Amino acid sequence: MFLGRRRIFFNQYYDKAIYYDRKTHELLEAPKSKLLDTEKSSKMNRHIPLMVVLLLSSGSGLISFFRLFIQGTYTMSTFWSVLLIWLGQFAFITILVERALYRNVNRAQVTTKTICLALMEKSEETKEAEAEMSEKDSRNATRWIRALLSLVPLVGFFYAYNFIWNYQERLGTPIGGEIVKIVLTGLLLGLTFVLYNQNNLPRIFDILDRFYARKLSLICRADDNPDVYLEVSMGTDEEFVIKEVQKD
Repeated sequence: MFLGRRRIFFNQYYDKAIYYDRKTHELLEAPKSKLLDTEKSSKMNRHIPLMVVLLLSSGSGLISFFRLFIQGTYTMSTFWSVLLIWLGQFAFITILVERALYRNVNRAQVTTKTICLALMEKSEETKEAEAEMSEKDSRNATRWIRALLSLVPLVGFFYAYNFIWNYQERLGTPIGGEIVKIVLTGLLLGLTFVLYNQNNLPRIFDILDRFYARKLSLICRADDNPDVYLEVSMGTDEEFVIKEVQKD
């Protein structure tokens, strides 16, 4: 479920979370989780300060870790403390995003034509921007976005590798401001997992690119008859092509 998932979060539409099935090419809908629903999540925000207080006041909480870092030198205790913080950061961000995006994924059903077309329809701003850009400029912009996304794992893995494999050289040396960068590496590692597995932005961009390039069709249901399945693709005139298909 966690790795190599078949259904990936694709978008949201009002009170629904939308998923893409990599095997069937169906767009699926499910109720939003409370964390994803901004109206419901705002009611939950009042509990966040209490969670922070409990975390910081615990005997093995962050305060004791930072005291260790600020007052002293690098020891093996520091090494294992950093790894423990990384594990906590990674677990927190991945579990939080998992519950926000995939809470109701097992209840997902094929979405309707109206929602499918609304999600795949380009906004007027996008159309105007594309009209002003050449095809080459558009491809370059996409490459830049993908390159920026790739920087997150590169930076995270570099800091983690540098800290672990060169730690012997740090033993006995004073702990300085660099510890903040080292500690935050766990967030970068968690963010990498989120970007490439849970909220898989590179794959979402790939789905959109293939759809608009007429290399991918999406499956949805008819609005007035849930037993009728439709295939939606992009025509040569930049208009949607919709045809009925048989569902196995």
